[in-house]
Amino acid sequence: MVTIKKQKAEDSLYKGIARTERMLVEGASELIDASVSSPLEITENDVLSYIEMDRLMQDTGLKDKVPAEYVKSAPFLMSFMEHYKLKQKITGYFRENREKIRLARKPVLWINRKVIANFEKLPAMNAKLTKLQELALPKKAERLMWIPPSLPYYELGGPYTGQSRFSKVLAFSAWEMVPRAIATILSYEAERLTVGELIKKTPKKKKDKTRNYFAERCFPSPRLTFAMRDQAPANMNHLTLLYPSITLAKLFNPVDVLNRKLTLEEIKGEIKTELRKMLDQLPYESKEDQSRQDERWYYLAPLLFDSKEQAIEEWFAKNDVLPPLEAGEKEDSGMDKGGLKKHIEELRSAFVNEELPVLGRQPDDLLDVLVRMVLGSPAVCVARMLGDLVGESLPGAVHLAKVIVDRFNTQEAIAIVELEYGKGNNDAHWQNVLKYCVDGNVQAMLDEYAHMLLEEGGLNKAEKQQRNKQLIKVMANSLKTHTASYNVDTYETFKNRILSDDKKIEGGKDPYIKMRTNYAIGFYDTRNEDNTLNRKENIRLSFNSPFRPFVLATTSIGQEGLDFHYYCRKIVHWNLPSNPIDLEQREGRINRYKCLAIRQNIANKYGNISFMEEDIWQEMFNTANMEERDETTSELVPFWSLPGNQDIKIERIVPLYPLSRDGVKYDRLMKILALYRLSLGQARQEELLEYLFNDSLEENQLKPLFINLSPFYKEREKGDNN
Repeated sequence: MVTIKKQKAEDSLYKGIARTERMLVEGASELIDASVSSPLEITENDVLSYIEMDRLMQDTGLKDKVPAEYVKSAPFLMSFMEHYKLKQKITGYFRENREKIRLARKPVLWINRKVIANFEKLPAMNAKLTKLQELALPKKAERLMWIPPSLPYYELGGPYTGQSRFSKVLAFSAWEMVPRAIATILSYEAERLTVGELIKKTPKKKKDKTRNYFAERCFPSPRLTFAMRDQAPANMNHLTLLYPSITLAKLFNPVDVLNRKLTLEEIKGEIKTELRKMLDQLPYESKEDQSRQDERWYYLAPLLFDSKEQAIEEWFAKNDVLPPLEAGEKEDSGMDKGGLKKHIEELRSAFVNEELPVLGRQPDDLLDVLVRMVLGSPAVCVARMLGDLVGESLPGAVHLAKVIVDRFNTQEAIAIVELEYGKGNNDAHWQNVLKYCVDGNVQAMLDEYAHMLLEEGGLNKAEKQQRNKQLIKVMANSLKTHTASYNVDTYETFKNRILSDDKKIEGGKDPYIKMRTNYAIGFYDTRNEDNTLNRKENIRLSFNSPFRPFVLATTSIGQEGLDFHYYCRKIVHWNLPSNPIDLEQREGRINRYKCLAIRQNIANKYGNISFMEEDIWQEMFNTANMEERDETTSELVPFWSLPGNQDIKIERIVPLYPLSRDGVKYDRLMKILALYRLSLGQARQEELLEYLFNDSLEENQLKPLFINLSPFYKEREKGDNN
């Protein structure tokens, strides 16, 4: 009787309502792995944090109790608890009792400025943060500049070896101080392991005041610049990273390489053979003195290869070889237009010059460098990604390549390249950057990212030149560095503010220390609606890019309306939500259409097919769509779920303190969650959930009774009845 009434209600509703619940699709719930949750290991410092905070309350005579959740959620409480009433009360006490300021000097409650200044390791003060650091910053992950592609075109190398399943991490917390603490401390640790490590390896004689975290001049300084010397371009070889050579772009075909299953060495060997033939046929005049190697070959050889390429002729025929400035963009921002433009104009002069170039002896490693340009030059790879090798597209290719090069000019990136490739060779920094790009499969990374962006914005249906122009714009905006610095309190800065009564601090000292965030970022309510909306979009773009940040820590502000699924399949519930709706909202940020876990599983199963199309990702999904589905399978397969082929999963991480009530709360939440998924779309859902949970009804008893308004389900039901 109940089933018949349910069917009548369902049929009536379906006349005007259609709703598909993805979690009811076969295999959807199995995509999430909760087995990674495990008890935390509490250290002495975890306990000391509570004891010292409680002692501070007693010393100041404040009657407030220290919330255990604060201590469990963040380290160095006094450094990060800036806008909390508890700290405001403590601040008020010391303003009235300045002579007692030393009572606040409790080392476990404050970040130590001297430790940060010298790039020393911060002590582990919080078990949750220690766990997150293990997950988000595993061994050598600090040397990654982008997430490894789900389908590399050849074996990963260098720092990417063994990192094929590396993922970004999304962390949700109920407390505003947590995103700030996570972003600050994880970013510092990544910088310590790169910049700090490079400083340690620097000979003492070369060390100066810039080898300090707080130095005004950053160390190491940018290496890939376009300086002028005696009014002439001084860094022409840096154009090996920015010149979109058409000839070099044609020398590597990802589809062909995948189909023939070539190794990197085999690929290099074939490219080198072709390049050797091309070099032998180049027209040029030899210098009389051939004793010295002529480094101009590095940038002139690709240009000479392109002497008959119409796209290059069209590009150099333009008045402006670089794209026009976007609205609001400054002349010297990003594009470094002054020096870069003069370098490219020098290249143009060489291209249009009808006289044969006079060149000295070819460098011994010329062929090897040209091979790396084919596989790893950002400009060549962008040109290949666009696939539309016409003059109209080339300024955009240079622009995006320059944005990537700007990434390599950051402190950490320079340190990464130096640490990974600088020891034991005399190659120039730009050559080591090429090696890094080859090892990281930069072409495969760009192609996968382009596939996601083109589909999201519907750009794959646009005319090719318009599509490429918009793709370049979105990619460039996403990849531009958005490093933020947070104000962090120390005992010394707190003391100075108290003693100066927040007026001008003696000696012009800063009221806080500023700590950079790059590896991880925080997102929480800034109490400014316009800024919050802009920051929301910037964070979404940057976190959905393959580049850093690799960790996003947020409060409930990041819980709805934002998708973070492109490169993230790990989610940390720092504090458990009170209901299953919030849990689903959180996990729905990364459990989405063509999310990272789905793409990695698709690549594992369909990465060995015989490819026929340029867009290998579209072809893999098309093949999976035919292979994984029949008339009984939802159309959400294989884009949301891949039943039976989900070895790589979305990881739900719940850091639980031993013997805490969180374990019981988590078990209850999981049981309610199963019922919640069944009751989606039902009337008076919360009351229904409470009734079902209290009566201990099982999922298999309930499933047939819930209303399902999925078109696929209704059509299949109709077919079964016929």
